[in-house]
Amino acid sequence: MDTEPGCQELGRDSEVNEWWAANLLRLVTTPTTGFWFSMLKSGENHTWRQTSTESITKNCTDEYHFAAVERSGGDCFSTAGVIIGPHRDRQTPKWIWCYYGTVLGPRAHASFDRTGGWTTQHFGDVLAEAFQHCPRVHLS
Repeated sequence: MDTEPGCQELGRDSEVNEWWAANLLRLVTTPTTGFWFSMLKSGENHTWRQTSTESITKNCTDEYHFAAVERSGGDCFSTAGVIIGPHRDRQTPKWIWCYYGTVLGPRAHASFDRTGGWTTQHFGDVLAEAFQHCPRVHLS
């Protein structure tokens, strides 16, 4: 995965960011599941039932997710020469480029082509796995 094209284009209002935002939305949305945070039309007038009260910290979830991305996109991260692991700098353009290239696919910075990126199922599985590895937080 090429780490250079677009790295200089990662400004706040860049077209690259717009493509990534659109593709990220497409990753976490499917025709059958709707948005992760919304109810489908078919679910209207139905009630919700709480099935879990388990919580984990955002820091642990983030670490688990970012480590999975770095393992999955290892070639990009090592070629880019960025620090990975707990001391990663997620603000560096090359790390950002590798992150989105791994999760969304190497062409997702300029198109809706997410070939080579994670599937919605894999993205969700990684987040669900965090609940198996991160300590529980007891909310009061």
